Amino acid sequence: MEASPFAWAMLFQDVTGDAEIGAFHAGMRDTARGAIVGLLQAERTLQLASEMLEPVAEMLRSSMTGLALWWLEHRDVPRATLVQTITLTTWHGLAHVTDAER
Repeated sequence: MEASPFAWAMLFQDVTGDAEIGAFHAGMRDTARGAIVGLLQAERTLQLASEMLEPVAEMLRSSMTGLALWWLEHRDVPRATLVQTITLTTWHGLAHVTDAER
């Protein structure tokens, strides 16, 4: 994203209304969500109910994409700040999910 911000925006922001491009974007979202579900399932300390996996993965995917797109217009913010933001607000919150909360 840092090297090619316009290409990144083109990949993740469909503004054309073209059905083929829309399908491409939907496929990318599905692939990303599926990869995140796999990461969540692989994390042995995380105790998410199975029906929460896909919604949590979508929340993570969409929030990280949104933050990256926001960064395109706020390049004065250091990349490390974005990484810390995602880590503190999502991963640390998920780390506290226990069997009792399911």
